[in-house]
Amino acid sequence: MSADASAQLDPVVEWLAVLEQFERDLAAVEAVLDGGSDALPDDVERAWSVPQVSGPVPTELRERAELVAERQLAAQTAIVQRMRSARSQQAVVKLLDGGPKRPVYLDIQA
Repeated sequence: MSADASAQLDPVVEWLAVLEQFERDLAAVEAVLDGGSDALPDDVERAWSVPQVSGPVPTELRERAELVAERQLAAQTAIVQRMRSARSQQAVVKLLDGGPKRPVYLDIQA
């Protein structure tokens, strides 16, 4: 077995790669939420899927994984709050806008 093949089977190596990708993607999401960026990189979407690894998080990486999970939950909470705020603002704008537009003239010959 080659060194590359044995490294791919090592759970610590697998989980380090997963955690590093999560951390990069979380940093991008947090930058958008903090106003430091306007868009997410194209590859961020895949970060929110279940990692494809051969086993559970190794003990030596558990604390780091827990911190990543906490940051993910905080980002999720912030996104939900922003969505609620946007809906509230839309409702206020709709009220101030006078609701649906009504026709001013009636064509009685149509």
